[in-house]
Amino acid sequence: KSMIGKAVLGILPRSAQVVSGTIEMDGVDLLSMDPRRRRALIGRQAALIPQDPLTALNPSRRIRPQITDRLVDILGWDRARANTRAEEILHEVHIAAPERVLGSYPHELSGGMRQRILIASAFAAEPRLIVADEP
Repeated sequence: KSMIGKAVLGILPRSAQVVSGTIEMDGVDLLSMDPRRRRALIGRQAALIPQDPLTALNPSRRIRPQITDRLVDILGWDRARANTRAEEILHEVHIAAPERVLGSYPHELSGGMRQRILIASAFAAEPRLIVADEP
């Protein structure tokens, strides 16, 4: 199941490949697209909720940039809008004290809190497709 999600998102390991079939989004076969165009489309319209919150979050970075960087770098949001959205989305998943959590490192949070952060991060930009890898 993990490999299907990775195939859809275009993040298969180099040693793996799709040998038959199609992966379509809005009637467009993603496998037939130029890889750069496919990555841009998936980056804007899809998100992943990884299975393991401990390894999915960068231990050397605080939570805030791990949520906001995608909004700024891929979607082109300004930093203020991304910061506001990070706070809003943590409220939406019922995380108390979002400012404290956003300023924390992953190891300072419980496993359940890290999982909710990954879920919130996936939903932050309101993607059209979310792939949940058994969270």
